[in-house]
Amino acid sequence: MTIRSLLSCGDGAKGPRIYDWAAAKLPSNLIFDPDPPTHHRWVMARRSLSDPGEIASYLAYAPVGIEIADLVRIAGSRWAIEE
Repeated sequence: MTIRSLLSCGDGAKGPRIYDWAAAKLPSNLIFDPDPPTHHRWVMARRSLSDPGEIASYLAYAPVGIEIADLVRIAGSRWAIEE
């Protein structure tokens, strides 16, 4: 499953930080994941709207059923953690 959307990853100093996001769920690992899996692995990419050549990537491991908007919000919390 691949999902693409314009989403905000949180508010910044100048308002919402809106980016073009793409996310793809990675296949389950039959050796490490229970059957059925309780979590999924995701690969995500964030592209700047003002500079389309600026792309950041993320790997996520999240509970089954998580919404992409939640993954984006969590990825955006990185800035608060780093400060």
